[in-house]
Amino acid sequence: MKISYSYQKLFTLFLLSICIVSCTKKIDTPIIKIGIIGDSISGVGTHETFGMWARMMQMVFFPEYLQEKFEDDPRFELVVVDPQAGSQATSGPKRVRKMLQNHSIDLLIFELGANDLLKGGKAEMAAKAIDESITIALSKNIHVLLVGMQSSDYRQG
Repeated sequence: MKISYSYQKLFTLFLLSICIVSCTKKIDTPIIKIGIIGDSISGVGTHETFGMWARMMQMVFFPEYLQEKFEDDPRFELVVVDPQAGSQATSGPKRVRKMLQNHSIDLLIFELGANDLLKGGKAEMAAKAIDESITIALSKNIHVLLVGMQSSDYRQG
């Protein structure tokens, strides 16, 4: 059964909402500070910045979506977004350490791994790097939301 792209986006946003709501029950501070590490999909700015494929897919980058939702909700603050186009999961541990040294966050949204196989990397290395990145955050009592993207057949313009 093939699920439409709109339903996939809706399902992803639903899962993200569940994670954020669960964090509000576990964190004593009134504001949940969020950090995002990812590739170009977690980029911010206009669709023109990220090429023709983003416009064709009518993409809404999730940091932009979250920022819009958080404007009227004082419980959440998007503290830092670290998008790096083309980045791989193997960059994750170093980026997580740097983010946690420079910023105080309660929730890390981690979106890396899609480019590893696209660039000929090994799934085992990507999995190990993702696991290490999550372990680093959890050791600092940071909640982690691992976000995956479904493969899409696109040609960047």
